Amino acid sequence: MRTSIAFLFILALLLQAAPAPAEDLNPKPKAQDDLRLVDGVAAQVNNHAITVGEVMQAVSPARQRIAATSKTKQEFSERMKTEFNAALNALIDRKLILDAFKSEDGQLPDWAVQRRQEEIIREQFGDDFSRLQTALQNDDMTMEQWSDVVRERMIVQSMRSAKVNSAVRINTLDVRRHYDTHIEKYRIPSRVRLRMIVLNKHPKEQLTKKRALAQSVQTRIMKGQSFETLAREISEGDAADKGGDWGWLNPAELRPELAHVATKLPARSISEVIETDDDLYILYVEKKQKGGVTPFEEVARSIERQLRSKQGERIYSTWTKSLRKNAFIKIFDIQAF
Repeated sequence: MRTSIAFLFILALLLQAAPAPAEDLNPKPKAQDDLRLVDGVAAQVNNHAITVGEVMQAVSPARQRIAATSKTKQEFSERMKTEFNAALNALIDRKLILDAFKSEDGQLPDWAVQRRQEEIIREQFGDDFSRLQTALQNDDMTMEQWSDVVRERMIVQSMRSAKVNSAVRINTLDVRRHYDTHIEKYRIPSRVRLRMIVLNKHPKEQLTKKRALAQSVQTRIMKGQSFETLAREISEGDAADKGGDWGWLNPAELRPELAHVATKLPARSISEVIETDDDLYILYVEKKQKGGVTPFEEVARSIERQLRSKQGERIYSTWTKSLRKNAFIKIFDIQAF
């Protein structure tokens, strides 16, 4: 698969949809549709035109994923319209940020752009200039155009850093307050390491024998025979081939009759035969872990990153809205999907 420079650089700030087909919901457009989409103008932003082709290129990865999970053509169309609008607005914001940089007499030295280009060639093309050239040819892009793309991306990143990242203010008290307010999120439930021997009660004519067998097995285990071995030989449960091992479980995940016993039994204990509507069970609680709360120190950095990200999104939204107030923006009605 060829490397797409456009996706690597131009679309770095665009929203990506979550993976989303049995039927073909993503047919290739006809030639005349291609021309209409590529040549059409989706929006005018000050002196910049955003073409439909640019937006379609931005949503191309999402188009495949959405087609993979959309059940109907209508669902596909609706989801793609949402994706199209999100990508278009991201491109509008990008143009506005570039204009803001220019209006503030921002300067980006050529040497900085060249250094970044060298980093990209080294990191993404294995320091092989010919691979870059091939990728540019595949995208019908010249070196000069690629240089402009790199420059614009650097400008957007530097403006975002100056206007958004530097304005984020999160302190230890904010982090602690979030932790205390959402303490349930950091609660660790009690767990048991459980093995089970399961005997099915059906057919009914075998019930007496099954009950007797279960009781016999329980007695043999209590006398020292291996629970794991007997589970492999006798259990009819799903985990029989693993010696009845169900791994670590929260007792609340079990049916009530079993949860009650698993909670009360101490570690390394065998239960009596437990009878439910359909099955007979013998439980072996290998280990137990008490519930608790993840210490603040273990999650503080993660919480801080989360809070910084959310605050940054709010600041970015406020900033771009202010840019839009002072800009000429015209969005055209494009029926791409």
